Amino acid sequence: MATEVRLPTGDSDVSSTFTLFPTSPATRWDKVDDPVGTPDDNSTYVMGVNNAGGYAYFTFPVFTIPLGCTIEKVSVSYRSYGITTSASSSYAGLKVNGVRYPGAGADDPTTYGNRTVDWTLNPNTGSAWTVAD
Repeated sequence: MATEVRLPTGDSDVSSTFTLFPTSPATRWDKVDDPVGTPDDNSTYVMGVNNAGGYAYFTFPVFTIPLGCTIEKVSVSYRSYGITTSASSSYAGLKVNGVRYPGAGADDPTTYGNRTVDWTLNPNTGSAWTVAD
């Protein structure tokens, strides 16, 4: 079984206001593109503001899956934490064929924690993932 990992390379859809650190450049993707296993935590981040319920989606390089392969799942992994004692939450999402599909929300831990959300079916079709997807 092979696994392909992709890191964000650009911003896609966004709603609401986010605090970025560092503030320049004013892009979000470069604050969340840490290689797996080497998070930089407070060195770069994107933070939601005032419980606005916003979202930020990113673009990624195309996968290189050979024809005829079976795709077991698509996973979105991220790292988050709540900076206040009040409840905060975050979620992973996919955008498939122009439609956004948020995963289930999760309360953020009070220290950095890793999360992974798996989609075993393509949410756009309700069927198993295909190489074309």
